[in-house]
Formats: sequence, structure tokens, C-alpha cells
Amino acid sequence: MRRHLADLPYHLGDRQTIDVGAVMCKGDAMEKAQRELGEHVGRLLKSTIPIILGGGHETAYGHYQGVRRFVGPDAKIGIITIDAHFDLREAEPPTASSMFRQILETDENSSLLALGIQPLANTRTMFNKAEALGSRFVLAEEFAMGNIQQAQSVIDAFCSEHDAVFLSLSMNALSSLYAPGVMAPSPFGLEPAIVRQLLWHIVANEKIISFDLCEVNPELDEHGKTAKLAAYLLAEMLAAFH
Repeated sequence: MRRHLADLPYHLGDRQTIDVGAVMCKGDAMEKAQRELGEHVGRLLKSTIPIILGGGHETAYGHYQGVRRFVGPDAKIGIITIDAHFDLREAEPPTASSMFRQILETDENSSLLALGIQPLANTRTMFNKAEALGSRFVLAEEFAMGNIQQAQSVIDAFCSEHDAVFLSLSMNALSSLYAPGVMAPSPFGLEPAIVRQLLWHIVANEKIISFDLCEVNPELDEHGKTAKLAAYLLAEMLAAFH
């Protein structure tokens, strides 16, 4: 049963959160690290709710590999990303900007819903690629116009079409006023209150089985502003999880 926003608790009750360690990526061993992350996520999904913290957004590919390992080859996987970018670039070897293309081009039982996409952060080629791969998206400017209910309807329809859905939040989706500590700051990014509403709505859906939060760079942060906001958003997700 879906919970209304007003009913969500601001505490985690008796839910226990355990740090199971880190996957280290050294040098050019990103693909190896993604496989290792996928193995851990696949095992954790058998008994708990994995939460992956990045790091760059390339963690989403390892996250996906773990979900696919868990649900099997025939299940339909939905990916909801809150991000300023599509991350559908052509890149060899793969990068943090290409992982969703990797997934969609090799897995016909997967699809993408991108929320907070910014036209100035994506080329026309990226929009064309998204269309060619059947991806759906909601522009950041649509949230600025107060269309949160319309986006929630899109989210609900997307989740209903899939057997399992995972969420990937990139902090560069948020306005750089609140999240300056990212590699690609977004002056026209989303307001934190909008992202919080989106998270509550998404994570409360029974199809969501795991989530990740990425793109926090302490070296670029201002007085820990981005890290603190990320921690608050993570707490909101934990509180909202079904």
C-alpha cells in the first residue's frame, strides 16, 4: 500500500543499517570493480535492501549487474535515474557517462526513466539516442513549473510495466546552489524539496528493490554542503522505503 507524504515518519524505527564495506577501483580497473559490485549487490538482495554510495555514477552499472543477477535474465528491469544527464554516451572503455547506454543496448528487458534532464547538459545527439533506445524523460524545467504530480504519474506508469525497479540519484541533478560538490555543477538544477518529494514517491513504490546515490566529490564541496544534503536525502529514502 502506498503511503502518503504526510504519513511518512522522520525516523527509521527499528530498521538496522549495516555498512558492508567498499569496492575499490584502482587505475583502469573500473569494469572489474563494477563486476565485483554487482556480485555483492546480487547477494545482498537475497536478504536485504542494498544501498550503494558513490563515487562516480559508473556505480550504476555495477548496481544494475547485481539486480539482473538477482531477478534473472527474463525479468523486466526498470531504471529510474534522477540526473541532469542521460549518461548514454558512446565511450570505449565505458565511463560514468556511458553506463545506461551499455545497459539498454545489451539488455532488451531493461528500460530507463530519467528525471531532471537539462537541455544545456545534453547534446541533441543524446536526446536522439534516448529516443532511439526507448528511454523516457522529464526535463528539469518541468519541475520548476510545478508539475510534480504529472511526473509522479509517469513514475507510477513506468514502475507498473516492470518486474523490478531500481533508483539511481546523481547529486548533480540538484541546483549547484545546494550541491556544489559535484564534477558537473548544475546552476539550473532541481530544488532539494522537489527531489525529496520525488524520492518519497519513488521509493514507496513496491517495485523498488534497491537504490544508489552518487556524484559527491568532497574535494569540490563547500563546507560539506553537498555531503550533508546527500545524507539528508539518503535518510529520506530510508524512511520512505516500503
